Amino acid sequence: MATMDLTNEVVRLRAELEKVSTERDMLLCEVSNLRRELELSELKNLQDDSFYTLKIAISRNLVCAMAAYYSIVHQGSMAKLTAGPFC
Repeated sequence: MATMDLTNEVVRLRAELEKVSTERDMLLCEVSNLRRELELSELKNLQDDSFYTLKIAISRNLVCAMAAYYSIVHQGSMAKLTAGPFC
């Protein structure tokens, strides 16, 4: 009888181990997916930051170009004031 109890216990523990192992594997997959999403999100943020920086640079260049055009057309000292700190 003790041998039968031990055999049943081993079978039960193996089934529980299989269940826990399956759950562990599912959780590891979920962690992997979340890491990939995080990396993609960080990459997108880097791209967005780069685009924003480029947009600012273009805006500053446009202000400088407009100020230069204004100073050429009007030949006045006010052109330097309109350019501000960008040029």
